[in-house]
Amino acid sequence: MLFFELIQVAVGRRERLTMTPSASEWQHLFQLSEQQSIQGICYAAVRRLPQDQWPEEQNLIDWIWEAQRIAEHSTLLSERSAQVYEHLTREGFDACILKGQGNALLYGELSSLRQVGDIDIWTLPHDNPGHQPKRRVVEYVLKHFPSAFLRFHHIEYPIFDDAEVEVHFKPIYLNNPFLNRRLNRWYDAQREEQMSHRVEMAGKLVAVPTLRFNALYQLLHIYKHIFEEGIGLRQMMDYYFVLQRLNEGDLSRESRDSRKSRYDDLLAMIRSLKLEPLAGAVMYVMHEVFGMKEEELYCAPRRKEGLSLLSEIMQAGNFGHFDTRYDKETVARQASMRRYWRKTKRNLVLACYFPHEGLWEPVFRLYHFFWRIFNLWKI
Repeated sequence: MLFFELIQVAVGRRERLTMTPSASEWQHLFQLSEQQSIQGICYAAVRRLPQDQWPEEQNLIDWIWEAQRIAEHSTLLSERSAQVYEHLTREGFDACILKGQGNALLYGELSSLRQVGDIDIWTLPHDNPGHQPKRRVVEYVLKHFPSAFLRFHHIEYPIFDDAEVEVHFKPIYLNNPFLNRRLNRWYDAQREEQMSHRVEMAGKLVAVPTLRFNALYQLLHIYKHIFEEGIGLRQMMDYYFVLQRLNEGDLSRESRDSRKSRYDDLLAMIRSLKLEPLAGAVMYVMHEVFGMKEEELYCAPRRKEGLSLLSEIMQAGNFGHFDTRYDKETVARQASMRRYWRKTKRNLVLACYFPHEGLWEPVFRLYHFFWRIFNLWKI
């Protein structure tokens, strides 16, 4: 697929396209990049192509304008990420920037061209973090912003007018309560290392997750997007750069078996959380879309699950905004119970591929409703 070839040019996996796109094909490529929120990265591919494969001037101007807009917004989000990190640490919390601008640092020379979203920051009380951490974080936010919207693992923190912030008490959760308990134990073991792993961002030192933490955490992030908001290539590209950075330097120094052994801890956690079908599907996408070689992947690709995941990505687009299988305005007007059953039906279909999350999702959604109504976060 020409679009996948363009992505591979952007990340340095190929030097040119197998064919020169026509004006209409270039327009289609631009539209696909918008739907997947990777316009800036695809513009980098255009710059890297030999001049005989460049788009026409008007189409090129569209790419340039998008890239400039993205770069400006990226600079702003880096500054805001550093500011909210400093603010929360001054207020007596440990903090760590999740995803977002922390991911952008992995993109190297492409960092300013990564499409940005909101700011997610994992936050725990510095003093006795094991004692009611969720309640203490929520009460702090509600003290300053009483109408902040609360969800199971994060709460809005509208401290800026020009950037959305979500304060996370847990980086992410699983619908299956038994698997979620295992995940929480892993978070507890990881907390100190992640909160102390600092890098430079916007001229300040800011904590971001380690690559090994991100290898599992961002896989889980993809998992939640599949069932909740919709999954796009932007999240997949973030994961590609996590794997790419983990693999850097290993190909020339280590045997394939040695490289595989580096992922023993990751694979053990993947198995314990029943994520093998997801990991195999993501590895398929890494191979097909980004051109990663089999020896660079930490587990074997799963074609069946991978084709289903890739189809969902291309059909729904980033956050599911371009999904034509249902009309969003109609869904928004539907009664809550009708929306509940519609989403349940969709997730039961996904449960054919990812049963541990899909079968528990309707149950968890009902529990989350009462959790918010009765303020169970105070327990």
